[in-house]
Amino acid sequence: MNAFSVLEKLATAVADPADRQLLVERLNDGDSDLLMRLNDVLGQLGSGRVWLVIDDAQDLFTASSGKWRDEALGLVLDELGSRPGHRVKVLLATEVPLPVPRKATESVTEGLPLPNFPDFLGDLAIPGAPAPRVGALAKATHRHPRTAELVLGIQAINARSAAEPLDVASDATALTKTLLLSLDESQERALRLLAVLDRPVRPAVIAHLDRSSAHQVRAVLDRLVLCRLIRRHDDHYYLPGGEAGRIAGNIPAAEIAAQRGRAAEYLENAALKREAVRLDDLEDAFHAVDLFVDANVPGRAVRLMAALEDRYLRGWGQTAALTPWLTRIAGGLPGFREQVLYVMLAGRALAQQGKLAKAIEVIDGGVMMSARPEERTTHLAFLVQLAAYYFRAGQVEKAAEQYQTLLDHSPAGHKGVSTAHLGLALCLAEAGAFTAADQHLDAAESDVQSADPNVALPLLYLRALINFERGEDGLTVVQLKQTRERAEKLNKRVVTARCDDLAAWVWLLRRDLRRAEART
Repeated sequence: MNAFSVLEKLATAVADPADRQLLVERLNDGDSDLLMRLNDVLGQLGSGRVWLVIDDAQDLFTASSGKWRDEALGLVLDELGSRPGHRVKVLLATEVPLPVPRKATESVTEGLPLPNFPDFLGDLAIPGAPAPRVGALAKATHRHPRTAELVLGIQAINARSAAEPLDVASDATALTKTLLLSLDESQERALRLLAVLDRPVRPAVIAHLDRSSAHQVRAVLDRLVLCRLIRRHDDHYYLPGGEAGRIAGNIPAAEIAAQRGRAAEYLENAALKREAVRLDDLEDAFHAVDLFVDANVPGRAVRLMAALEDRYLRGWGQTAALTPWLTRIAGGLPGFREQVLYVMLAGRALAQQGKLAKAIEVIDGGVMMSARPEERTTHLAFLVQLAAYYFRAGQVEKAAEQYQTLLDHSPAGHKGVSTAHLGLALCLAEAGAFTAADQHLDAAESDVQSADPNVALPLLYLRALINFERGEDGLTVVQLKQTRERAEKLNKRVVTARCDDLAAWVWLLRRDLRRAEART
């Protein structure tokens, strides 16, 4: 779960299918930060009541500091909790008290009410489990649902075992030991590997680590699921919260790191062979990043994050999804190339959270660290990033300074030339200096790199915007039509939407409500 998946989940609660689809497209606007996207979601939800329920919420926080593990996710959830005027309620279900105060907290420390316990046992229906002795089970487990489930599961998985889980039901460590003693060799290996990875995984991942077939592993895991010892969701198997740590507790740390590293490599290879169209499609890749960090291989983690950002996340405007791992590897990258990748990623992630002052500070550090002749390409890339963040922060003069520096240092034929001219035109247009802005747009258009869609489309749109500000509505409409057609061919939906928005303003100012509404 991350900030973007929460926003997408909330978007599914929008009643009108057409409005819902438009909202999902807006959520992929690479130039809008998280709070702007949240504004869009809450605006579409209106007065509709929505419950957002998050289980195992204790995992969202760092136990030692009480801070959010994922600052971007925390930003969205904190905003939902503190912002008035909406009807989205967040319910956090947790095994332990949360480290931050909530508006309302209900502590549940007891087991099921005695009248409900027999019904719960009847609903478990574990094949092979002996008929439960309700009274003895209630007393031994204190009517705790998961403990009762484990006791019956252990009895079902190995009915001939001499170990009696009822005798140790109230001791989580002893119950875990009894569980492991009740399994055959293949079941124990699968369960230990599941505990080592400590996340939902497909059978193929366990099979890779166990050097066995996915078919064999699936049969073993399905048996454990049937006995309610593990869980399954779709094609992913996992241990309920807290149990992985107890099962893996006696496995050497070096072995855990090695297995997680092997699993990370497997998931990385699987992920990069598939095309992704949305964030959920990157699940394997994100697990690989997390496992590389767990295995203390931060260089592999940041290189994979950079590959994902270049291929998908930058275009989707969702680099901030990498925030929890960027936080964990900060300061732990010895190589210059990995440090460069980290700084670029961290800057974008911060900017997408609306933390522009911090993003500027981070990228300014990148400009300084790359200020040497052999790193000119990296240096120019940092200048582009820094100028963009100054502009978004409303510091137009500083943005123009960075774009001028970019122009001065970019060799002929380098993309930095057209990007610098485009950036200077944007700054001048913001200041109302339209004639000077046009001159820079002409220079950008005549550059050899002007065919790049990342230059051409903003250039065309900025020309239309300048003519709109000049009051030249007819020319604006023509240019917007050209820009929109080109954007549609390139599947640049954000540019298409911006063209529609500006066209709607043109027609609205012309008092042509029919055409204005057609563009909204």
